[in-house]
Amino acid sequence: MLKNFFFTVALLLLYNCNGNGETSIEYYDTGEVFKKTEKRKVGQEVIYYYHKDGILKSIVTVYDDETSYKMFFKNGQISREGKIRDFKDIGWHDFYNEAGKKTASIFFINNKNCQVKNYDENGNLNLQESLYTELFLPSDTLEQYKETEGYLRYHNGKSKYEYIDVYLNSNINSDFSNIYTVALDTFWSKEENKDIYFKVKFENFGKNYIRGYLYDAVSDSLDIYKLNGIRVWFEKEVFVKKKDGPPLVREY
Repeated sequence: MLKNFFFTVALLLLYNCNGNGETSIEYYDTGEVFKKTEKRKVGQEVIYYYHKDGILKSIVTVYDDETSYKMFFKNGQISREGKIRDFKDIGWHDFYNEAGKKTASIFFINNKNCQVKNYDENGNLNLQESLYTELFLPSDTLEQYKETEGYLRYHNGKSKYEYIDVYLNSNINSDFSNIYTVALDTFWSKEENKDIYFKVKFENFGKNYIRGYLYDAVSDSLDIYKLNGIRVWFEKEVFVKKKDGPPLVREY
């Protein structure tokens, strides 16, 4: 029994010395723990930040290409969580009150607020005060070179749904910097239909993204050039499995 105990301790020490599970601690000038960093595996760190009274302030998880974070109230309830890439907010960020109820979810692209879900005091989604999209596919794992059909569902409690177009592409940069230079596929919906159907095809396998924007226009006249509207930017991550070889006939 004692032999097994020493063997377990030896394994733990070996684990720490190999760089996995290695921990470093930084302190306030007054001696309290300010920051604790744990190296979980190659390319990943988990960092804990503390108030001077020892209460956890936030947890930051650093990966190779992005960072996720959680911030906490002093009562231990989470106050906010989301992801960051290149020091900019990306994707959905969730916000909570001190009672633990979700108050809002905001979708960011390059720090820009692009979609929002608002919740009532009980944590229920308030559709009238929300504006967001949902992208649906048969699966989040798609086949390389294969054209796949999906649909986008648009929610806007204040929209009149008079004129809606969707523009998307699988080759748009993460910061949308080439949105006006790549060829965008265009799909549209009748005013009474909030679902817009589209098709996508990927040549690159692995992690990919469907990116684009929805244009919601409100017409004040019959003149199509006198439209007032908004653009709703969106992004969806998908995984593309590798095909054994390219198709015999490739479509362009």
